[in-house]
Amino acid sequence: MNSNIKLLLKNNFDYFLKLVELGIIPKDIACNDVIEYKEPDYILEFARRFGNKCNIRDLEDAIINTHNAQYIYAFACNVERVDILKLEDALIYVFLYTVCYHNDFECLCDFANLTGADISKLEDAIIKKNTALYIYEFAKKVKDANILKLEDAIITTWDLLYIFVFARDIKGANIQKLEDAVIQYDVMDGAYIKRFINEVSGANIEKLNESLKVLNEKNKIAYITSKFKDSPKLIKLLKLLENEETDVILESKTTYTKLFQEDVGIARKLTKSQKS
Repeated sequence: MNSNIKLLLKNNFDYFLKLVELGIIPKDIACNDVIEYKEPDYILEFARRFGNKCNIRDLEDAIINTHNAQYIYAFACNVERVDILKLEDALIYVFLYTVCYHNDFECLCDFANLTGADISKLEDAIIKKNTALYIYEFAKKVKDANILKLEDAIITTWDLLYIFVFARDIKGANIQKLEDAVIQYDVMDGAYIKRFINEVSGANIEKLNESLKVLNEKNKIAYITSKFKDSPKLIKLLKLLENEETDVILESKTTYTKLFQEDVGIARKLTKSQKS
């Protein structure tokens, strides 16, 4: 690059563009100078103004080489004759394989709404990232997103908050499938089962209330068995309820939970006798 051109780019890019517009600096030479200078703002502006009169593919490659999601998205939005799928692949690479910030994810969502974008490929990238927040927001922001595909993905994250808000907020979500996932995963205090009952339109209230009832009984049983697992009376009771070896029963929370579910009243009596 000519040193005078380099100095002009550094100090007065607007004047540089004016000289290109007037033909004093040939567009093909100016294009190479801008690419060589490697300033993303200059590449973007030059492509926006002169991309239809010079080698747009070279400018496209230059912006891709910045590995900057915001510039790649801006290039796709503002420059004519771009290869939208090539830019999409570059954006996905940035999202999956470089340090990614939330603004980069926002660019990916916005890119999905551009004409010609391959939404399915962008969805696959979101799912590969396996972040419940991103799956939820993509489903919410992208108008032609595959809701059922994203729904399956969010269930596999085991993230109760975003499974719940997906059911609450996303039009077209399979409420029953998300409801079953919440029942399966909310094994602590039932907080999200309760929120599902109160906040999700179309929820099966009867089924959710029954699951809460079962969960409450399980929690009582778990408390008893953890607190009194060495009690001779508990061991005797377990033997009576199930004709198995004691050590086998005590090793399996599922087993003794099942046993106590058969007679919660006995467990409660046992708790009172141990406390006294």
